[in-house]
Formats: sequence, C-alpha cells, structure tokens
Amino acid sequence: MATCARLERHLRGGSLFKDLRRRCRQSRWTKNGPQRKGPQLDMSILSEETIAGLIREPKTLPEGLVPLGRLVVRNQHKRKEYDVVSGSRNRFVIYVRQSELNIMDFSAILGYRLPEVHTVFRLCRYNGKHQHTNVLERQTFYDFHVHTATLRYQAPGFKEDHFAATTGRYASLEAAIQCLIADRGFGTFEDTPLFRGGA
Repeated sequence: MATCARLERHLRGGSLFKDLRRRCRQSRWTKNGPQRKGPQLDMSILSEETIAGLIREPKTLPEGLVPLGRLVVRNQHKRKEYDVVSGSRNRFVIYVRQSELNIMDFSAILGYRLPEVHTVFRLCRYNGKHQHTNVLERQTFYDFHVHTATLRYQAPGFKEDHFAATTGRYASLEAAIQCLIADRGFGTFEDTPLFRGGA
C-alpha cells in the first residue's frame, strides 16, 4: 500500500504533487498505510489544473504509432497500447482501438498511469462517429468527438473523460491519432489531415 512519503518520491513537484498531498492530509494515513477508519485517499480524482498540466507536459512519441503499425485483433476489434514516458518521469499510455465491423468506430486515448495504484486515468479520448450524450449538459449528438477529463464529471461519479465535444478535424483513426499527438504534448504535425474543416 502506497503512503504519502512514497508518493512524494515518485512525483516531481507541481500541481499533481500538491493535489495528492492535499488529499493525503485530509485522509488518516500512517507510515504503514491508511487507517481502517476515516476517509481514504482517492487517487482517481484529479483537479482541472492537474489535468491541464499533464496534458501540456512534453512527451516522447512512441515507436510504431506514426505511421500506425499492425494492431492486434481481439473480440472483433483491432487494438494496441503504447507506453509513453515524459521528461519528468511521469508515465503515460496511448490506447488505439478500431472495430473490424465498422471503421468509424474507433478510439485514440491518452491515459496517465497514476503512481503506485496501477490505475490509468484517461486524460482524453478521440472517438469515431457515434452517438454520445453529455449527461450534465443534457446534450446529445451523433458525430466525431473528443472526450476530455473534467473535475465536474468526476465529482458525481461519472467516468473522468465522459464530457465530449464534436470535432471536424478528423474522419479516420490515423487522423485522430495525429490530432492527439499535435494537441497533447507530443509537438505538432504540419501535415495533420483536417478532413472536414475547422473543429
């Protein structure tokens, strides 16, 4: 079981460290882990500031992502994951998935590996064309769309990246991956395909 001291050794300062340290203080932790009574440390909820910082953080482009290499077929979906390490030693992962039955059913996901808890926090998700409803906004659409992690959806217990906005920047999995790379700390692609006009 992780303790606050062990978390401190795995982080390099900034808003993420402050976010976790604050929750350590709010919980009843000992050097041997959390006490059985009292609030527990919830490692899965991150603030808007922390989310933005993780997204901006410079990251190294993993091999085999661009151009997209061969994917593994499982349960009628092609998929693969790519580990990413940043200069601050934060660990990220990119998940790529596409249906074999419908090429418009795809996802390119950037996740953050929370230290010590073996959990991936999904920072953003570039999805294909299907129906989605933003529950809190009572908004439903059928289009290509980008999910982004928000505190307002985490707080009531929804998935961290439930909120989504429509986009016209891509119309294929490969183009969605290039948009993810350009937007999320991997640098920019001058030749990123913009198939359908502006976002």
